[in-house]
Amino acid sequence: MRNRVLQRAFERLELHEGKLSRVVLRGRGGGNTALLPGAVGNTVRLCAGRLPYFVAAFQYQADADRFYQELSPRLAKFGLELSAEKTRVLAFSAQHDLGKTSFDFLGFEFRWGRDRKDTPRVQRRTARKKFRNSLKQFTAWCQVKSRERMTDLFKELNAKLRGYYNYFGVLGNSVSLKQFFYQVQRILFKWLNRRSHKESYTWAGFQELLRDFQIEQPHLVARPKTSKMRVGTRA
Repeated sequence: MRNRVLQRAFERLELHEGKLSRVVLRGRGGGNTALLPGAVGNTVRLCAGRLPYFVAAFQYQADADRFYQELSPRLAKFGLELSAEKTRVLAFSAQHDLGKTSFDFLGFEFRWGRDRKDTPRVQRRTARKKFRNSLKQFTAWCQVKSRERMTDLFKELNAKLRGYYNYFGVLGNSVSLKQFFYQVQRILFKWLNRRSHKESYTWAGFQELLRDFQIEQPHLVARPKTSKMRVGTRA
């Protein structure tokens, strides 16, 4: 219900002086789509899902500034409030220094870089704050679970790793996945060796244990291709 209200809040926002400016609102979840009234060749895509977070991308600085200024009062009419500490206007394009500008969104860090063909691309990797928090949560889990039966422990661990890879296993994020997996091994090794007063495993023996229980290895998950947005006008 809240997302329906959030979508209605955007329906009457207009573009600066009628100029063409590509606008995309994206978040976690489904695929509600609405056209900006009177804006030829422009669409707004709002996919807020459970959490009403979004990114609005504009071609022109003037459009971004006007949108930002009108956003708070517009949302207030629907009983919604904009988080000032999590909202900002950011210059983000391939025309700026590649790798110098970035922003975090839904656990990912977005930045411009170059692919293997030296073509500028928007790249994603696990946000550093999210990376640290995930390891902190895993450490707390190990403290509780490390003394359980190995079969139960690794069954739950593999389920956790699959969930992590399913979310963060996007193209370009393999380095972060491998770093996370390595840190998970170090943390688990530490807590398994606290099961008794003397050291239970050497690192070689621990690696053999991981192979025996077929621990989930880091991997990228293929993402379904998103359908193309229709561009047009609303009568």
